[in-house]
Amino acid sequence: MNTARLRMLEEEMEKVRTRLYQAVAGHPARLDQAGVLPISRRLDRLIVEYQKERNKKQ
Repeated sequence: MNTARLRMLEEEMEKVRTRLYQAVAGHPARLDQAGVLPISRRLDRLIVEYQKERNKKQ
């Protein structure tokens, strides 16, 4: 497990999560907007990558 890599992923996830929240702006109906999907997919990929990195320790 690379702790520096985990920290970098955590920071990137937080940035992307913030972008996602801003894109939706508290309106669930905006989840259908075209610009939201790429942000959501990016966050999903980061989460999977983070979990894989964490599992290397176990």
